[in-house]
Amino acid sequence: MSRIFRNLIDHKIVTENPCRLVESLSEKSGLREVYISLDDVNRVRDACPEWYADIIWTAYLTGMRRGEIINLAWRNICLKKRLITLHATETKESKAKRIPIHRDLVPLFDRVGKIRSLINDHVFILNGAQIKAQSCQRPWDRALDKLQWSSPRPTPHDLRHGV
Repeated sequence: MSRIFRNLIDHKIVTENPCRLVESLSEKSGLREVYISLDDVNRVRDACPEWYADIIWTAYLTGMRRGEIINLAWRNICLKKRLITLHATETKESKAKRIPIHRDLVPLFDRVGKIRSLINDHVFILNGAQIKAQSCQRPWDRALDKLQWSSPRPTPHDLRHGV
């Protein structure tokens, strides 16, 4: 409709485009929302390497983004208070976050903390180095292939709709 009025303005038939007064419709309604059951999360987790299974479990139980998880440092975690605290510079939306640690996540942090790196402060490491975002897509896809997961195929981001 707006294009028609632009053409009418170009041809000097009308002077204003009334479509500009109408607010744009939200595009959020068309966004994909997939919810993964606990059983499905466990199936995918079991089909992944342990280092990646820990990331999946953390994403599912906290709702954190992948970048927040792979950049998570021990300084952000207080197991006594069962709280993860992220500074505004550590989040996509540039706002500080306080994320409760689910009781089922405590054993994971206890286990991972025992093999903690002396070189860096990151919680999730692979071969002594911080895990890179690019390393995280292949294990997910391989696990879904192994499980012969058909459409709709969940993405790691869908884990944020978990608990």
